Amino acid sequence: MLRALGFSRRSIVAALLFESVALALAGGALGIALSLCTPLLDFNTANFATGQEIAFHFTPNPGAALLSLGVAMAVGVVGGLLPAIRAARMHPVQALRA
Repeated sequence: MLRALGFSRRSIVAALLFESVALALAGGALGIALSLCTPLLDFNTANFATGQEIAFHFTPNPGAALLSLGVAMAVGVVGGLLPAIRAARMHPVQALRA
């Protein structure tokens, strides 16, 4: 559609890649927000062979949060690059028919 409206291939790739990265970062931010609730929970696991039980809880780490946002951004770039290039290479008439 964008090619039929006169957009260049480069701007189509940039727009689709930006959208992919924005969605991935939104998902990463939601995951970080949910991980901030983990200190409120206690997790238990049991070894049935010995009868021992282990209780533990997670503590959020700012470094891990930044790393997870970086990974989310990388996944957005990798996941969106090939579809963006394919969409930019499509002929406008073929894209409108599909």
